[in-house]
Amino acid sequence: MNKTNKTNSRKTTKIAKQKLETQKKLEKLILFKATFYQVLCDHNPNIIASDDADSIEYLAEQVWNLGSLEVNNNDDDNNNNNNDNNNNNSEIINDNKSSSLLSEQEIVTKIYEIVKDDFIIFEICDGEEKCLQICRDIIEKWNSAITSSEPTVSTIHNTTISQDSEEDDDDNNEEEEEEEEIEPGTCSLCRRHMRLSFHHLIPRMMHKRVVTKGIFTRLECNTRGIKICKTCHRCIHKMIPHAQLALKYNTQEMLLQHEGISKFVQWNSKQKDYRARK
Repeated sequence: MNKTNKTNSRKTTKIAKQKLETQKKLEKLILFKATFYQVLCDHNPNIIASDDADSIEYLAEQVWNLGSLEVNNNDDDNNNNNNDNNNNNSEIINDNKSSSLLSEQEIVTKIYEIVKDDFIIFEICDGEEKCLQICRDIIEKWNSAITSSEPTVSTIHNTTISQDSEEDDDDNNEEEEEEEEIEPGTCSLCRRHMRLSFHHLIPRMMHKRVVTKGIFTRLECNTRGIKICKTCHRCIHKMIPHAQLALKYNTQEMLLQHEGISKFVQWNSKQKDYRARK
């Protein structure tokens, strides 16, 4: 009987430890998203008033998935003695990845390769040097954040990027392609149950041009479209110019073949849907 109790006690302890580890990972992810968002807003204040919170959260998760973002502070030291004094500063952002700490330049380079195209697409910055500086600031603020204090969900939750604004914000006629909302349903791209809008597969500002050239009929221009959620809709118009949408990415299948759209849709499909937010 005692042996059974000990076994159950071990199982309970193990489950409790796993839950604690999961909670810590979640807290770090939330803190990182908040740090990432803060750095981007510092460099481009227009982000605060934009509708790109979902896109920025997507970019933050792409960087998060790198693994270790903590700088090896021993790179500037010539001595290679024991690193015991640095253990408190060497947390690993993703506990499933146990890669050794990298130098700041190595980490900046890795982040830059991930975000360089998307930063331009989402109009966060407009040049290589500016992008590199943002990457450096992300590393600096993140390392400062994780060494200053232990984050808790209750204290940092309010500073995170919230997708709830997707349901309440006005789109300000973004890209002149957003339609009035229609009945909630399944997004044709991310497959979430959301409030939907009608995406013209041939953008309206391209109608006259393609009809004049005989590429599409007026009827095709007006009726050819898919019902998608706001986040997928905004992503399409951020990533693909109208001319390319009309001439190349004018079917649902072709949209999903676009590398950026495909990656975003895959990420977006894992976010909360309309029913979960009620």
